[in-house]
Amino acid sequence: MALSRFTTYIGLALDLLNAQLLTTTVQGATSLTLTNINDYSAVLSTSGASYSAIFIDGPLTETKTITGNASGETSGSTIAVTATTNAHAPFTYIVFQLTSALGPTTYLPLETYKPSDVYAQLYDDSVVGSLVNNRGAVQGVRTGTIDIGGAFFADTFPYFLGGVLGSEDYTGGSPNSHAFAVNNNVVQSATNVYPDQPPRMLVYNYDAYNTRIFSGRFTDLTLTMDPKALLKFSAKYLSRASGVVANPTKSFSAIVPLPSWYGVATIGGVTVGKTLTAEVTWSRSEVEAIPTLDGKQDPWDIFLGASMTAGKFALIFDDDSQQNNYYNATQPNVVLTFTRGTGASQQSVAVQMTACNYEKADIMQQGKAYVTSEIDFKGLGNSTDATVAGGGISTSKVTVLNAVASGTTYT
Repeated sequence: MALSRFTTYIGLALDLLNAQLLTTTVQGATSLTLTNINDYSAVLSTSGASYSAIFIDGPLTETKTITGNASGETSGSTIAVTATTNAHAPFTYIVFQLTSALGPTTYLPLETYKPSDVYAQLYDDSVVGSLVNNRGAVQGVRTGTIDIGGAFFADTFPYFLGGVLGSEDYTGGSPNSHAFAVNNNVVQSATNVYPDQPPRMLVYNYDAYNTRIFSGRFTDLTLTMDPKALLKFSAKYLSRASGVVANPTKSFSAIVPLPSWYGVATIGGVTVGKTLTAEVTWSRSEVEAIPTLDGKQDPWDIFLGASMTAGKFALIFDDDSQQNNYYNATQPNVVLTFTRGTGASQQSVAVQMTACNYEKADIMQQGKAYVTSEIDFKGLGNSTDATVAGGGISTSKVTVLNAVASGTTYT
């Protein structure tokens, strides 16, 4: 039977409850010794028997049911499981999910997605008296990457904002408000090992044959605004190499996409109706899947550096107002808002840069029947764009309105 690409799909879940093995786990083991425990609600020691353990271990990936509560929340704590099928080395990464809700918590309506496992190839290039440039190869470290993109949907797009930026302020209402900015929270505790990082995300990719699970972080996110098209996004994801898990049952929401022509641009507090197109990118510097000398082929973790907001927009050129913002380094407040519907059914996204620095402003006199102004910009860190949850300063704030009545869904 031929396998159709139309049967494939991607699901997503937060990866908030996890740990690493402190010691080797042999095949058939029924107890795990844990270290580097991230347990935000300390449920493993009180309700561990309600969870399952997913060993993220490349081809040795497996899922086992927890049979008792953890003995504690610190390094060396143990937890009982059903007998393991495979042996696992120290520092193998383990994700814990409720047994009753294994798999994705949402499914992503996407137009493009390209998952890839990357096993580094280390070649023996020794000179041995023969006319060859290598005589063998061994595997190096392994990672995973995913490039995805599609239309904006108000219920799923916040997962990418939470994944790249890391902090959320939630306000219930009709609709509900989810405001995202960079996470500057550096308070460390026994149950929050790396607090200044955005949440890890689990990506489940069903490829028409089986489902592969990736554990990592989103590193880049771009929102593209063109009145001739839907509001669209693209994102990049870096992770541990994938492994096979049970196939989940897909379920997609019925929310309709948002056309870009609903968008309104405000610059310096004034609505600017002659904005043609815009693009905003949130990215993290110094992204790395950290390789260490720990006897594992997988990275220690996926770490993200400083957050940046940058982009460009084009306007019909009929006065010098935007050129003067560039020449005079005015750094105006820029807000791009897209809204459809009212009340609880409303879906909306607003991108706010309180201090938007114009890096370049070119007057384009060819290529169209009219003259345009094309501006490259970068958001500057300021306290107005920060969230309460994230603290400090942020280069932008993004607020999404939707029907999701929860402040813990996206981060």
